Amino acid sequence: MKGVDAASLWEAGYKTPVNKADGSPRIVFDELPDKSLYAPAYTNDTNGQYVSFVVANVMKKYGDNYEAKWEDITKKRLIDWGFNAFAKWTKPKGVTFPYVQVLQDPANLRRILWTYDVFDPESETIIDSALKTQLQAARSSAWLIGYTYDNEAGWDSEIVKQILQYDESSPAKSAFVDFMAARYRGDLGTVNRLLGTSAASFVALKNTRIDIAKVPAVDVSEYIRLASKTYYSTIRNIIKKYDANHLFLGSSVVPTWRTSLDWDQGAMPYVDAFSVDSYTQNADWMAKYAAYDKPLLNQEYSFGTATRGLTYISAPTKTESIADRGRAFETFIESQAANPLFVGSGWYSYYDQPVTGRPDGESYNTGLVNQQDQPYTEMVASMKEAHAVLESLHAGAAAPVATAPAPTMIEAEKYGAQLGVAIASGSTGAQYIGALKPGDWTAYANVNLTGMTKAEFKFASDKTGIVRLRIGGPSGTVIGTLNIASTGGLQTWKTAQIALAPAAGIQNLYLTFENAAGDEIGNIDYFKLLAA
Repeated sequence: MKGVDAASLWEAGYKTPVNKADGSPRIVFDELPDKSLYAPAYTNDTNGQYVSFVVANVMKKYGDNYEAKWEDITKKRLIDWGFNAFAKWTKPKGVTFPYVQVLQDPANLRRILWTYDVFDPESETIIDSALKTQLQAARSSAWLIGYTYDNEAGWDSEIVKQILQYDESSPAKSAFVDFMAARYRGDLGTVNRLLGTSAASFVALKNTRIDIAKVPAVDVSEYIRLASKTYYSTIRNIIKKYDANHLFLGSSVVPTWRTSLDWDQGAMPYVDAFSVDSYTQNADWMAKYAAYDKPLLNQEYSFGTATRGLTYISAPTKTESIADRGRAFETFIESQAANPLFVGSGWYSYYDQPVTGRPDGESYNTGLVNQQDQPYTEMVASMKEAHAVLESLHAGAAAPVATAPAPTMIEAEKYGAQLGVAIASGSTGAQYIGALKPGDWTAYANVNLTGMTKAEFKFASDKTGIVRLRIGGPSGTVIGTLNIASTGGLQTWKTAQIALAPAAGIQNLYLTFENAAGDEIGNIDYFKLLAA
């Protein structure tokens, strides 16, 4: 599946609020579309009025019968660029493509933070009632690939932590106590000792707040797996009850956010394929799922630039230009396709979000096309080339494109954590780190080391010493060593390059410092990671 997400002209994420929350006009518009001429561009709900510049621009561009003309050109574009399916979210009304349908979890389920209580005995009935009509309507579709259910809402230890503060009125809390009672053979004394509680009975324990830090990690793990089994088995049964013809594609979890491997693993016996939303730079996300031998889909991913008032979704998806977006796509999609478990993906999204922000404030450069209905030609040209070879890559007949990663510059003072280090300023006002003694360290979060083979340091010193680059912690694996000699003074700066040992993926990077006499070793301005 070479999919695109949110491809409908009427996608809600392409509209922007006209007014502030208090009803007063937002002072961000130079001009708004005429409400009489472009009435379909305006919508209202209980929170106010919205305008879609996408709709207004399409109306202005295509004139009479604008939607049919737009659908015709949109279909031709997508086919030309190598797309063959609509993945998540909305799709054009009159364009026939294979598609994935998202089944939303009902709003009236018993909520727990970002998800719901899977142990509530009423959940299955509520979900069945909400999904029945949709499933029956789609079961004969020759174009439907399958369903995802819910979105980006797995269980992790934060969900368990919240549940443990509830009382017996919470089905999830009761299920936890019942789970512990069965697990420890009904021995209340043992369970009390483990949990640091003094409940007089298991019923009383259901009404006792429990500190998750006291719960053995393996018990938390097994409880999450039980919850996952309950969740996924319920949804599979409901889907197959009303539609035995299409696939259950999971729930589009984000592998590093609001889920856990315990939750994800629990899904595997019940899904036909496992879906994620992975806004990353390479296919590393698949490694954790390889052991389950389940087809994998990445239903949301994108690359963006900070341009014309828009921005990118997250640091791993940042690129410097439209052409770089295309190159990032090529590297990413080909690295995924080379994995035999990978069966498809969905680019998010067809259009950019509005520069004035969608209703939740997002304004991302995610589109294949801007809001003026103009394709990003350099990017989609790269996509077309990449799409043409994916089947060969997947079959092992071709090698993925090897694109050298761009250099990564890290200002030394921009650490995420440190011990013993001082920030100082030179005569020009530029900052650097100093007072670097043995035992001190700095940490830099989420550094992509894939393809990096060298590091360049800018430093100044009046002594000798050693700087080591590590991953895994201040005493973790050494991937590079810089031997410092005196540069002639603490403000006499020099650059030097060192080799790096291979280290793939997003890592937390540490600098540690050594000097035989225990002295400070000097100052560091920046370090830069370089590919071959």
